[in-house]
Amino acid sequence: MDLWLQIKSMYEKSNKHVRFYEGTEEQGATDIAKLNVSPDSVFGTIIANTGGIVVDNWLSILGQLSYRYAGAADFADRMGLDFGNMLVVAVDVVGGVFAINMGRFEEDAGLVWYFAPDTVNWESLKFSYSEFIAWTAQGDLDGFYQAFRWSTWKKDVETIEPFNKGILIYPFLWSKECDVETASKKAVPLKEIISINMDFEKKFADS
Repeated sequence: MDLWLQIKSMYEKSNKHVRFYEGTEEQGATDIAKLNVSPDSVFGTIIANTGGIVVDNWLSILGQLSYRYAGAADFADRMGLDFGNMLVVAVDVVGGVFAINMGRFEEDAGLVWYFAPDTVNWESLKFSYSEFIAWTAQGDLDGFYQAFRWSTWKKDVETIEPFNKGILIYPFLWSKECDVETASKKAVPLKEIISINMDFEKKFADS
């Protein structure tokens, strides 16, 4: 079976709500060349065939770029952020960032890491990209995000524009004062949430 059909079938058989965003063959080829990935890999196949994949209206897997949405090839540039040799491949609605370690850290190079909004630190997930994709379709996302979710999260994220917007939680998730159930929640540009968290990462590292 064609690799893209396998990936699509895996998502369609999952117990998650999944949306595929359309891409074009031309843009896919351009982005694959820019990213220097094999079109026969899982990463290249997703770039070639989609403008992104959104899981449970919560986790957005980057595909090819478009005029409306950032893609894997231009996420850092469009956000105006420096991820320091981390290639962003997915983001979530609370500002978490999934990225391939392209040399920022000596350990687990080439694997997917997570910039966690509750620690404002990069943490290795020990996943290859293909393992990460399988996890988003078949893994325990509810368990992974248990500390980040509140009772009405499913309804609250329905109207959040994927790839571009997120929910800013205050007190911040890393704060000892944060009770995610009662904390204030506001839809804001995703760039704002990630920028705030990256600023605190630097402050904590320097303190």
